[in-house]
Amino acid sequence: MKPTDSQASESGEGSYPRSRYDEVEVYADGEGEVEAVSDSVASDEITGMFRFLCDYRLPPTPHSPAHSRSRSLSGGLAPSLSASLEADCVSDIGSTGASIAASRGVGAPPHTPMGSTTKLIADNTRSSSRGWRCLPGFGSVMAALSLAVSLANITRLPTVVLQHGGGSFLAVYVVIAVVFGIPLMFLEVLLGQFCQEGTTKLWRAVPLFKGIGFLKVLVSVLASIYYPVIMAVALFYVVWSAKGPLPIPECKYLPYQGGAVKRSSTYGDACLEHTLLSQPDHDPMWFLVSIALLFVIWALVMLCLCRNARSYRGSAFLLLAAVIAALAALTTEQLGINAQGLNDLFQFDFNYLLKCDTWYYAVVQVFLSTQIGFGNITTASGRIYAKSNAFWITLVFMMCNLAVGLGFTCLVYMWRARLEDQGISLSQPDIPELFVLTFMYDVITRTFASDVQLWAIIAFLAVVFGGLTSMMAMVFTVTTTVIVESKERWKPWIITGGFCVICFLAGIICLLPEKLELVHMLEHYVVSRIIVMATAIELIGFVWIYGSHHLYNDFEFVLGYKLTCIWNFIWAITPPLLIALQIWSIISLPVTGTATKTDPEWLYLTGWTIVGGAWLFVLIVAVWQIVMQVDYNIWQKLVSSLKPSRNWGPVDPIQRHGWIVWREQCTLSGERDFTLKRRGTRDYTHSVRNAPNDTLGTRYYPQYTKPSNEKTAIDPMGTFTINSVPNYSSTQASDAALRGVGAPYIVQLDSQDLDHVCWRKDLTTSRSRPS
Repeated sequence: MKPTDSQASESGEGSYPRSRYDEVEVYADGEGEVEAVSDSVASDEITGMFRFLCDYRLPPTPHSPAHSRSRSLSGGLAPSLSASLEADCVSDIGSTGASIAASRGVGAPPHTPMGSTTKLIADNTRSSSRGWRCLPGFGSVMAALSLAVSLANITRLPTVVLQHGGGSFLAVYVVIAVVFGIPLMFLEVLLGQFCQEGTTKLWRAVPLFKGIGFLKVLVSVLASIYYPVIMAVALFYVVWSAKGPLPIPECKYLPYQGGAVKRSSTYGDACLEHTLLSQPDHDPMWFLVSIALLFVIWALVMLCLCRNARSYRGSAFLLLAAVIAALAALTTEQLGINAQGLNDLFQFDFNYLLKCDTWYYAVVQVFLSTQIGFGNITTASGRIYAKSNAFWITLVFMMCNLAVGLGFTCLVYMWRARLEDQGISLSQPDIPELFVLTFMYDVITRTFASDVQLWAIIAFLAVVFGGLTSMMAMVFTVTTTVIVESKERWKPWIITGGFCVICFLAGIICLLPEKLELVHMLEHYVVSRIIVMATAIELIGFVWIYGSHHLYNDFEFVLGYKLTCIWNFIWAITPPLLIALQIWSIISLPVTGTATKTDPEWLYLTGWTIVGGAWLFVLIVAVWQIVMQVDYNIWQKLVSSLKPSRNWGPVDPIQRHGWIVWREQCTLSGERDFTLKRRGTRDYTHSVRNAPNDTLGTRYYPQYTKPSNEKTAIDPMGTFTINSVPNYSSTQASDAALRGVGAPYIVQLDSQDLDHVCWRKDLTTSRSRPS
C-alpha cells in the first residue's frame, strides 16, 4: 500500500521517513479459513486504510445495540468491497470488531483500556499450549545471563587478581564493574533493542563513526580465533581424565631427590609443553590431537547455533545450568574441607591503587568478563531478548557476572592454600592464558583424595561450557552482521558454517608457535587495546555528537518511562576517563610485554601493527562516509556525516511509526506519550492487560475521562473520513491538528495471548481520491 500524501509530506520534511504497510490477512470466524484481501485490489478503492497481520478470530459476544450496522466501514462501499472489508478490515470506531460481529449477528466487544472498541482474542484452538508460552521469554533471559559464565570470567579473572594485587585489585574491579560496567551495558542493551539490526547499523545515528561498528565485530572475530584454543586445552584434560588415571600417564612426577618428592610449581605447564603444545616438528602426533580437539570445539559451536537464535536460546540455558552446577559442586567440596585462603584474598593494600596496571587491567577485565565492546550485547539484545526489560536484564546480568567471577576467584584462593598445605607454592606461570587450567590440574591431581577423575571432568567441563557460551555470543554477532550487511543473501547456517571453518583454520595457525604466543598477542595487545578505545569513541558518538537529549528520548520510548540524569552523567564522563587511562597505560606500562616478561620482537610488533591497521580502517571508513554525503563542499559533507541518516531508527515498521510519532510529539510540545512504549513487546501488552476495567483510557491520561466522540464514514467513492475529538491528550489533539491527522488507531489484545503485536496507527483525515 502506498503512503498517503500527509505521510509523504511528514517523511520528506525530516530525516526519518515513515514506513509502509503491506497487505495483511485476518482469520475468519468459525472454520479457521484465511480470508485475504489483496492490497492491489483495495488500494484502487480506499486510501488511508491500514491492514495488519494477525491470526486471531473475533469472539461471539452477546448482541449490544450500542453499535449498529450503519457504523460499518462498508456501509457506503460497493457490494464487491463491502463483504471483503467486513472480513478483514478493523478500525478504531468505524470498522471495529463490533461492526464485523454485528454483520454476523453478534454484539460488540467492550471498550479497551485506552478508549478503543477494537479487541482481538487468541485462537481457542491454541489455548491448550498457553502454559508453555513463558519458555521463549525464559530462554531469552537465560541467553542474556549465560555471558555471566564467560570464559574470561572463569579463567582470566583469577589470573589477573593473583598477578596484580589480590584483594586490592578485586575491589577496584568490583567498583568499576558497578559504577561504569552497569551503565555501559545498559547503553548497549538499549541501543540493541532500539535499532534491532546489530552493531554495524547503530552508526546510522553518526555515519562518520561507522567503522567503529565493524571494529567491534573484528574484536569478536579475533576472540573467536583464540578462545577455542584455550577451550581445546580444557577439552584435552577432560578426555585424558576420562580415559585414564590421573596424573596423565604421559606426564610423570619428578624423581625423588634426598628422600623427598620435589614437585615443580609449574608442573601443569611442563606437562602441556611436552604433550598437547609440543611443536609439530617435535611430535606430529600431539599436534594432530590438538587439531582434532579444536575441530570438536568448533563442531560444538556449530551445533549450538545450527538454528540461529532459536538454538542459541536453548543451548545457552543448558550450558548456563551446567556451569553453575559444576561451580556449585566444586565450591561445596572445598567448603566441606576448609575455607583457608580467603584471608589472603581480602587483604587490602592502598599502594596498588596508585599503580596504573591495577586500573588498566581492571578496566580490561570488566570488558572481557561482560563482553562489553564486543558487539555481542547489542546484537543479542536486538535479536534474542528484544522484549525483555533492559534495566533488569542489565542489573541481573551484572550481579550474576560478579557473583560467578568472585565466587570462582575465591575458590582459586582456597585451592592455592590447599596446595600450600602440601608444600607447593605458586610461581609466575609460563603461559598466563592457561594458568587456571594448569592450576586446576595440579590441585586436583595432588590434593583430592577420592574421585579424582570425576572432579577433574567436572572442573574442566565447566571451562569448556563457559567457553561455549562466549563463543555462541561472538559467532552469533558475526553471523548477524554478515546477514544484515549482505541483506540476507545467504542462509544463516551457511554463514555460521563458513565462519566456523575460517576460524578453525586460523586457530590451527595459533597452535604453531610455542607456548601459544599468538594467543597471548591477540589477548594482550590487540583485543585489550581495541575495546577500550572503541567504547570511548562509541560514547563520544552517541552522547556527545548524536546528543544526550535525543538519546534519552529514544531510550524512554524503548523503556516506557523517564531516565534519571545519572545515566547521562556517567556516559558523558566515561570517554575522557577511558582515553586518559589508555594514554597512562602506554606511558607507564611496557609496550613490549608484561612487567615480568618481555615478548619476542616479532610478537609485539605484529600486535601493535594489527592495532594500528584496525584504526586505519576506521579512518578510511570515516573518509568514505564524508565523501559519500551529498553536499556542496567538504565542510558541509563533514557536518552531514555527523547527523543521523534517513533510515536511522527501529527497523520494525510498526515500532518505527510509533517512534516517529513519539519524536514529533516531543518536538512540538515536549511531552511524552508513554502509551507508545515498547510497541509489540510483552511490557506493553501487560500494561494494557492489567487494566481491563479502565474503559476510558484514564490509565495514562486521568485528566481526560470523556469518551471519544468519533464519527467515521466512507462515501460511495471509497474515501475514508474521520471527524474526531481525541479524548486522551490535549498534546496529541494539537499535534493531530498540526499534522492533519485524526485520532490514533488502537489495538488491544485479550489476555489469552501475550505475544501478539499491539500497535496503533494514525488515520488520515478526509481525503478525496485523485481523479
